[in-house]
Amino acid sequence: LGGDRVVGVGDSTVIEAGAVGVMPRRGTVRIAWASGRSADLPIEVMAGVSGRFARTIENVQESFEYRVRLNDGRGAPVRVRAVPRPAVAALACRQACPAYTGLGTVALAEGDLRVLAGARLLVDVTATKPVVEGVCRFAGAETSIPLRVDPRDARRLSVDAGTLPRGASGFAIHLTDADGLTSKDPVVYRLETVPDRPPALAVSAPERRDELVTP
Repeated sequence: LGGDRVVGVGDSTVIEAGAVGVMPRRGTVRIAWASGRSADLPIEVMAGVSGRFARTIENVQESFEYRVRLNDGRGAPVRVRAVPRPAVAALACRQACPAYTGLGTVALAEGDLRVLAGARLLVDVTATKPVVEGVCRFAGAETSIPLRVDPRDARRLSVDAGTLPRGASGFAIHLTDADGLTSKDPVVYRLETVPDRPPALAVSAPERRDELVTP
């Protein structure tokens, strides 16, 4: 049951088979891994479901093919292709400051995403693999904005997120590849909105607050 499929590397997948006729207590699933190794594993009857057998393969690290054997019944070969899930390889953020500040567009440090109130957040993403779509989801605001995929390089995406939504405390990048696999546990980048205040002064020299002066 289920047929050929694609799973993310490190994910689990369930081998499932249905049968009619004389039912064994258990069957066997023969797995042939892409690396050349093979194994015969038991496949058990599903609790409360007549004629249904299942086996979970945990933490899949490579592609494999399997066939299920139940008594003298043989299932057709099924192929499972393991591919890495898409993830963010690099992230660059900028803020387009309000015109009255005269600051233009300013780069933001990845670990210090403090955005001036009224500024627009610009995000550039480099993915670990080509993707078909991406979404920027804001934590605390329950708002999502689609990213634009570069038609010349499907690993690069960008978005002008505009001014930060009210209550936004961070954002995460969710990516989807051509196989339909999505990002898993994406990093949430913390955001802070900084209100505009009057300029403040700080004495930079001398560094000491007190100096001893001899008449």
